[in-house]
Amino acid sequence: MQSKIKQRLATVFLAVLAVICLLFGVGCAGDSEKFSLSSTALTLTVGETQTITVQKDKETLSATEVEWESSDTAIVKVVLGEVIAVKEGTAVVSAKVEKKTLTCTVTVKPIVPEIALNIQMLSLQVGESALLTATVQNSTQEAQWKTSNDCVTVSDGYVTAVKAGQVT
Repeated sequence: MQSKIKQRLATVFLAVLAVICLLFGVGCAGDSEKFSLSSTALTLTVGETQTITVQKDKETLSATEVEWESSDTAIVKVVLGEVIAVKEGTAVVSAKVEKKTLTCTVTVKPIVPEIALNIQMLSLQVGESALLTATVQNSTQEAQWKTSNDCVTVSDGYVTAVKAGQVT
């Protein structure tokens, strides 16, 4: 008699548990849908973009089936899974689908200017001058000319040796 009561209680408990799972979208043992995000962490440079996708049971969902959101749109914007790096910082992109939320942490690094000189090594006698030109990429600023010591003077790329020594 007690075993029948235990069986009935177990059956009622499982039925209640199944109803709770259905009502609240809680993962149950029978829940076979698995969601994943193509990237859970990204590092981008300002201006770069990268697309992330959501997979459901190993099939890629259409970006329109997902609700996309950025925790800070001043740093990262997201449009239909396309992550756009706006400015330096870190933000979290959320992808919401069928009561599930997946996240990707996006770190945005600044653009690093690159400077190339037309001459890599120069030898001058005291009183001699040479013109150096600098090509600056990834920046709107112009090169600023400085010297590591007083062996030379430099102005607008013109280098003049004023005494013996080495300069960088």
